[in-house]
Amino acid sequence: MRGFAVVVLSVGVFALVAPGVGVTGRSVTSRSRTVLFTSGDPFADTGGPFLIDAGGANLRRPSLPDGAISPTWSPDGRTLAYGEYVDASHLDQRLVVVTVGAGTRTYPLGYTSVFGLSWSPDSAMLLYGEDGYAWHLLTVAAGTTRELPGSVSESAAKWSPDGRRIAYVAGRTPATAGLVTIGVHGTRPRPVGTARATSFDWAPDGKRLVYSNTAGLFTIGVDGRDRRTLLRRYLLDPPEVSWSPTGQWIAIDGELGPTPVGAVDPLELLPPALYVIRPDGHGLRKLAAALTPSGGLGAHPWTPDGRTIIEAAVEAGSGWDDVWSVSVPTGTSRRITNNQYGPRLWQPEWLPARIAPALLQTTPASLALPNDVVIEGGVLESPHSIESIAADGSLAAIAEGPFKLGSTAAFEPGCLDLWDSRAGSIARVDPGRSCVPPSPTNCCGLSASGFIGPAVAGTWVAWTSFWHFAGLDLFDVLAGTAPLNVTPSVCSATPDCVEPVADLVGQGDLIVFDTWTESCPTPSFPTACALAPKTQGALWRLDGGTATRIATSSGGLTPLAVDADRILVDRGDGTLDLLRPDGSSIRTFTYQPNDFVGATLQGNDLVVQRRAAIDDVDATTGTVLHTHQLQIGAVLQGAQNGIVAYLAGDEVHLLRLSDGADAAFAPAGHDPHAALTTAGLFYAYTTDDPDYPGRVVFVPSDRLPLR
Repeated sequence: MRGFAVVVLSVGVFALVAPGVGVTGRSVTSRSRTVLFTSGDPFADTGGPFLIDAGGANLRRPSLPDGAISPTWSPDGRTLAYGEYVDASHLDQRLVVVTVGAGTRTYPLGYTSVFGLSWSPDSAMLLYGEDGYAWHLLTVAAGTTRELPGSVSESAAKWSPDGRRIAYVAGRTPATAGLVTIGVHGTRPRPVGTARATSFDWAPDGKRLVYSNTAGLFTIGVDGRDRRTLLRRYLLDPPEVSWSPTGQWIAIDGELGPTPVGAVDPLELLPPALYVIRPDGHGLRKLAAALTPSGGLGAHPWTPDGRTIIEAAVEAGSGWDDVWSVSVPTGTSRRITNNQYGPRLWQPEWLPARIAPALLQTTPASLALPNDVVIEGGVLESPHSIESIAADGSLAAIAEGPFKLGSTAAFEPGCLDLWDSRAGSIARVDPGRSCVPPSPTNCCGLSASGFIGPAVAGTWVAWTSFWHFAGLDLFDVLAGTAPLNVTPSVCSATPDCVEPVADLVGQGDLIVFDTWTESCPTPSFPTACALAPKTQGALWRLDGGTATRIATSSGGLTPLAVDADRILVDRGDGTLDLLRPDGSSIRTFTYQPNDFVGATLQGNDLVVQRRAAIDDVDATTGTVLHTHQLQIGAVLQGAQNGIVAYLAGDEVHLLRLSDGADAAFAPAGHDPHAALTTAGLFYAYTTDDPDYPGRVVFVPSDRLPLR
C-alpha cells in the first residue's frame, strides 16, 4: 500500500498530489510561493487542507465550511471550487463553486466523491472527476456541465498547455482504454493512435504526449504518429509521468519494473523512486535516493524553469510523509513540512499568485493531534480509562479506553499517548489508517476493532491493531518513533505477519512480537483465540518500520521480555528460551506448566512467577538464587536493578530480590498498571472522576521506597 507525501523539487514550487490520479494545466499564470495540501482525515479536527510557505514557515488553515475537501483556486484568483459532504454521514457530495461578484453555485453529485479539480489556464472552465464514473467539464459563467465522452475516472484528464484541448483515457477496460484528445467545445474525441495509457502528460509545446503503460514509457505525436520508446520495461504498476515546462526532462514517479528477459540493468527491480529521463530516452537517473515517493505527481509539480519538482515522499527510516523540494538533475532534496506528528499528506498544489481576499482567509495551525489529557502536579490525567502501559527509560506509551480486550464495546475508539516524563512532553499517536470515513471524527487514535500492546524500546513504539470484518479477523502491527507520532504499517508487506498478533515487548533498540495460527473454531479474537493454545508460532523482530521473522515453532513463541539484546520467550510446553536478536538460542530453562504464571528478564535476573511464589534465577547458570512468597493472583509488571514490580489487587508492590523486602502503596483508584524502567516507576490507575478518570504517575528511581 502506498502512503501519501509531498516532495518539492527546487526553490519556489510545490505541489500536493493523490496517488494514481493527476490533473495539470501548463499555464503561464504566475504561482505564489505557497503550498496547499491536505493532511490526515479531512473530516476530523486534525485533518483537512493546510497552507505553508515555500520556506516551511507559516503553517495555516484556510477558512472553509465544515466538510469541504480538495479546495482549488482559479488561476486569476477570483473563483474557488471544492467538494463538500452534504451531511455528517459522509455519503452524498456536491461541488461548490464560489466566484467573486457572482455568488455561490452548487452541483449535486450524489453517492460519489469529487476529485482532480483543475482549472483551465483562462479560469473559465473547471475539470473534475466523479469517483467511479467519468470526467466532467464545467463552464463557470454559464453554470453548465458536460461529461467527457467515454472517460473513466480511474485514469487522469489533463489540459493542454494552451487550454484548448483535454487529453484523457476513453474506454472501460485495459483492452479498450485508449488515449484521446478533445477540444474544450468539441463533442467527438480523437484517438491518439493506438496508445494505451495509464499515466500521461503533454509536452510544453502541445505537439506530443508522454505516456506509460504495462509495456514501458513512450512519447507520441498528438496526431497518433511518430511513437518513440523511451523505456521498454514490464510495469505491473505503471508510474506517473510529467513533462518539464522547458521540455528538457520527463519526471517518472513510481516503480521501474524489470527490463526484458536477459537484459542487465542496475535499476532493475528497484522500489518506487523519483527518476528523470530526457525526451529522447537518454539520461535516465534517480533523484533523491533517500526519498520514496508516496503520492504520485500532481498539478504543477515543476517550477517554471524546470529545475525543481515537487511530490509527496517519505524519507528513509522515518515512515511519515513530508513535502520536499528536489532539484533536477542533481537530486538535491530539501524538506518543506515538518510532519513530525505523522498524518498523511496529499493533494498538494501551488496557490495562484493573487487570490481575492474574500476567498482566502486563514488561521494559524499545527499538524499535531489535539490532546485531551492534562498534567497536574506531575500526574497525567486523562478523560479515558487506562488500559495498559509500557515504558523504557523516561518514555511511557499509555493505552487508554474505552476499548478493553474482550469488551463488548469492540468498535469504540481508543487512544495511545506518549509521555516523556523527563521532557514533560505529551503527544497523541496519529490514528493513521484506523480513522477514515465513516469512522467517528473523534477517533482518539486506535479505532478499528481494538488494539493490543503497546511496547516501547528507546524512541520506538509499537502496538497491534485488529479489525473484525465480514467474519474475518484482520491484524496489523503499527510502529513509529516518539515523539513523532507516526503509524506506518509494519505488516502490510508481509502476509504471514498478519495472522493473530499480540505480546509485543521491547527495550533499548529491540522490539519483538509473535504470530501464530488461530486455534479457535470461529473468528472471535481477541478473547478466545488469545487464550487458546498457540500453534505454528513465529517470532518477529522490528527493524525500523519492517518486520523480520527470526524464529518459528510448531507450538508457541510468546515473547515475555527484552533486555540487553536478549529475548525471553515462552514456548508454552514448559520451556523458557533465551534468544539472541537473530533468533538463535543462548540457553533454555524448564518450568512446571501447571505452576507457571509468567516471567521477565533484567540483567542477570530471570524472574519466574509461580502461583504463590517468585523465583530469582541466575540467567547464566540457571541456579535459583532466591525464592519469595507471593500473593496468589499477583501480576508481574517488570524488573529493574534487583527490584520487581507487581500488582496485587488494587495495590502496586515493589519487591527486592536479594532480601524479599516488599513496599506496597495503594493508588487512589482501581485497576492499576505499572512499568519499571531505569528512570523510575510509571504506575497508572482509574478513578471515579467523571471528567478525568485516568491517572498516570511517574516516580523517579531515586525516590522509590525500595532501591
